[in-house]
Amino acid sequence: MKKNILLSICLALALVSCQKATSNIPATETTDIIGTMVATIGNGATPTISADTPTPKPNTGSEHYAKLKEGKDAWNTWRTEHPGLKPNLRGADLQNANLTSFNLFKVNLANANLNGAILVSADLKAAILQGTKLINANLSQALLNNANLIGADLTDADLINAVLTNARYDATTIWPNGFDPVAAGAILVTP
Repeated sequence: MKKNILLSICLALALVSCQKATSNIPATETTDIIGTMVATIGNGATPTISADTPTPKPNTGSEHYAKLKEGKDAWNTWRTEHPGLKPNLRGADLQNANLTSFNLFKVNLANANLNGAILVSADLKAAILQGTKLINANLSQALLNNANLIGADLTDADLINAVLTNARYDATTIWPNGFDPVAAGAILVTP
């Protein structure tokens, strides 16, 4: 019996280590998984891992945020080295950040605070900006082709020479006074 318990604990630790190595599971989730496995074994039950066992989601947002804070050159080089990566900056507080010429292609910035941010010439193609606050943001010459702007607040944003071809927005998107998103190439989506 003790051999089985020890073997089960070793297998659980190996599984968690493999998952952690491949999906950046936060330490707290790793501890929770191990604790659950040990409690299960301690109660005499045999732990089971099945297709129904939820796999913890990677917590990459904080790593991506830290990389962004390293500056434009480090960020853009990192993006070039990892072309298939879709960085997760969902909910990030980037108020007043200077993101001039940053490669933010396909970045998830949903519900982020970019109020007052400087995004001049930033590549925001296919970026997720759903529910993002962009009040007073400078988006002049930014590339927003195919971006998701549903529910974004662009009150008083500078969109001079911004490219919005096929950017999606809805009735909840707030544009700067006098700005015509359709003339800029954006597409109104309806529920």
